[in-house]
Amino acid sequence: MKIVHIDELPVNYRQSRGREGTTQSSIIMTGEGTITSAVAAMKTGALDYILKPFKLSVILPVLARALAVRDLRTANAKLEQSILERTAELEAANKELEAFAYSVSHDLRSPLLVISGSAEMLIDDYATQMPANAQEIARNIMTAAERMAQLINDLLRLSHLGRQTLAKSSVDVTALVRAVLAELQKQQGERTVDVHIGDLPDCVGDPALLKQVFTNLLSNAFKFTRGKEKPVIEVVSRKEAGQNVYCVRDNGAGFDMEQAKELFGAFQRFHSAQQFEGTGVGLSIVHRIVQRHGGRVWAEAEPDNGASFYFSLPH
Repeated sequence: MKIVHIDELPVNYRQSRGREGTTQSSIIMTGEGTITSAVAAMKTGALDYILKPFKLSVILPVLARALAVRDLRTANAKLEQSILERTAELEAANKELEAFAYSVSHDLRSPLLVISGSAEMLIDDYATQMPANAQEIARNIMTAAERMAQLINDLLRLSHLGRQTLAKSSVDVTALVRAVLAELQKQQGERTVDVHIGDLPDCVGDPALLKQVFTNLLSNAFKFTRGKEKPVIEVVSRKEAGQNVYCVRDNGAGFDMEQAKELFGAFQRFHSAQQFEGTGVGLSIVHRIVQRHGGRVWAEAEPDNGASFYFSLPH
């Protein structure tokens, strides 16, 4: 039995044994063509074997197969190295993100609280000594500081979603939606909103995160129907391509779909802050949560004729 080495390839990646090494591409040329000899050859690392008498018509295809396997192993080694490098980059990026979140939550909030508190003290303690336009400026400072604080909170929530582990379980979607509606309706005061809940099948997902999805979509529906004499909100579902598709629909302000290409991007708004409060992060959070559950989210709307937000989830 003769071992013929095709080549010897350097392996420039750290293997599971913890050091660099080499790998050999070889074939066995033998006169003992049995299953036992074939297995023994493969155990030594041979890619293939050739039986006597050695003919060029037999050797060439075997060499071609061995070279193809060698190339595949080389490509796999490069891919493994690329994955290791990419994993290290992602770990470094996550650490930077955590450091950024810490900086936002501590270093930026402190001066913001000073600004907001100082403006509030000016109004409370010196209102009688301040002209009307000075009071208005102080109120604008307070409003801007409060908006900035909300933006910081939303940014932190958005960054946290990418690192939060999913705790999946069976979710009673109907009960979840009713719980969200009960919380939101308490905030409406004397306002009357006609809410319809359809047949909502259960799903598998993270209950807390899915509650956040319905909270964001339903709170938007309540907000954007404020100008309607008879506001209507619907929560319905259907089955599509092996998934449950849920829909939150309203007859409120709507928006122009032509301008909604970045609808689910962070801080995207289609109405002024004077019309409707908010930071434009809610839909981005919805998109990220649904995406992490293996689903997708989309919308249909018309200006002054309501909006429908759909998202799909596996059964």
